[in-house]
Amino acid sequence: MAYQCPNPSSQKLTVKTCKEKLETDGTFAAFFAEQVKLGLGGDQDAKDCVDSYYEPSDSEMGRLGIPSDQYGVMRKCTESGLLLVVAAREGMSEAI
Repeated sequence: MAYQCPNPSSQKLTVKTCKEKLETDGTFAAFFAEQVKLGLGGDQDAKDCVDSYYEPSDSEMGRLGIPSDQYGVMRKCTESGLLLVVAAREGMSEAI
């Protein structure tokens, strides 16, 4: 399956579902990793692409210790992409 930007589906991935998809779908993992990398480098189109696929839930944001007044900012590409990395490295998927 080829992935495209923006996400043609209105369904977004949470931290947990994104982590699971990254672990089980190599094509998506390569696509998403490249978009996150470009987004972290300042590519606005890549940031918009990641945001079209990925949105941590309020519950996940709270469990990661993010204050509720920061949810909007922290859901954006650069920060949310990093949230996924932190959650994966810390084994947070079980808690989320």
